Amino acid sequence: LTAHYSESYSRVGMGRILTMLSSRGCTRRCDFCSIWRANEGKYRSRCPKSILHELLDQDLESINTIDFVDDDSFGNVRCMEEFRKLVSASGVRKSFRFFVRSDSVVREPQLFYDWAEAGMHYVSIGLESFREEELKGYNKSASVLQNKEAIRHLKKAGVKVIGFFIVNPNFKEDDFRFLSETVDELGLFQVVFSTLTPYPGTLLFEKVKEQL
Repeated sequence: LTAHYSESYSRVGMGRILTMLSSRGCTRRCDFCSIWRANEGKYRSRCPKSILHELLDQDLESINTIDFVDDDSFGNVRCMEEFRKLVSASGVRKSFRFFVRSDSVVREPQLFYDWAEAGMHYVSIGLESFREEELKGYNKSASVLQNKEAIRHLKKAGVKVIGFFIVNPNFKEDDFRFLSETVDELGLFQVVFSTLTPYPGTLLFEKVKEQL
């Protein structure tokens, strides 16, 4: 159904992309996100062999990057390690992009170094903030130190980091200045800013719905 439009699928800096899914749901409980609630708190990983079968079934000749659009690609470390081995053995030589969490990188750094050798050239990572109180307020289950360590490991592995940050509507001038300085210091490949929004279905919405 999508083959006719495939030549139009691209991302800035990544060339032509092929989007895939290796999992559904998320292992964490961030209060601004509805994904884990929509999936009833479950995280489901696909069989690594089925992912590779789907990948090899595609016309990869003109594709630059295999773009995994999971909410948390490395929620199941065992599956991702097995998938990496399969990719390496298959002879596929493409760039890969995954969405990861900083605490996953810090817990399993060698897995990410190995994936970098297998073609993981990009990662998107929800950093959200570099203030501990904000991360705790979002129930992010990650720390400023983990964010910094994750970026260090990924850069050392030669992976380009796409960082996602949250902009609170209550930010003052000093908050924006701090955010800007932080982003400049990190030297990320790309940066994405999202306004903190209490979408229905999130814990954040339940917290502030009386104020809306």
